Amino acid sequence: MSPGAVKVQLPEAPTTGYLWALEDLPHGVTLVRTEYQAPGTGTIGGQGERAFVLDVLSVGRHVLEFRLARAPGDEAVENRTVTLIVAPGE
Repeated sequence: MSPGAVKVQLPEAPTTGYLWALEDLPHGVTLVRTEYQAPGTGTIGGQGERAFVLDVLSVGRHVLEFRLARAPGDEAVENRTVTLIVAPGE
């Protein structure tokens, strides 16, 4: 995989007040946008997906830390770590 766009998707139900946030970005990775996709079932308050669209600018190992909490300073109810490994292109 060469440097480029990456999408990380996490399950989220915003009506609960708990939202995913991306902690400090590692060098060589920029956040392009976040987007939420509601569930297709038509259920109010159902769980959808939060997508983080990232641009990976450099090769190497990039560790992304995500936290699910009500507010930035609140204690997280869940943490997820995603490791991107980008090898040099040929």
